[in-house]
Amino acid sequence: MSKEIKAVVGSLDSMMTDSLAAAKELDAGKEAAVREAIYFSSTQDMLRVLSPKRMVVLQELHEAGAMSIRALAQLLGRDYKNVHTDVKELEKRGLIERDAQKRIVAPYDVIHADFDLRKAA
Repeated sequence: MSKEIKAVVGSLDSMMTDSLAAAKELDAGKEAAVREAIYFSSTQDMLRVLSPKRMVVLQELHEAGAMSIRALAQLLGRDYKNVHTDVKELEKRGLIERDAQKRIVAPYDVIHADFDLRKAA
């Protein structure tokens, strides 16, 4: 079974609305689907966090499995400091986690990202 997360451009209000809707489903006795999501304040913020280099970090880490940041930097052929910066940002956003041995892991198989070109009303 794959583990998926949705990348959403939205405000704190939209995050709370989504959470409230899921809670109401549970209160009504319905089995609410687990909806893991990461919220971004703007499309630009999403693209900054999910930059091409960071996407490679996620893909390689997912494929290779748990490892240290140093091992990941060596695998990618990139400078440790830059990979460390990328990992810290992705970890802060919940897209990278630490296992029991403190190695980094990419827990998601799929990241769904939607882009809405319309301006907010």
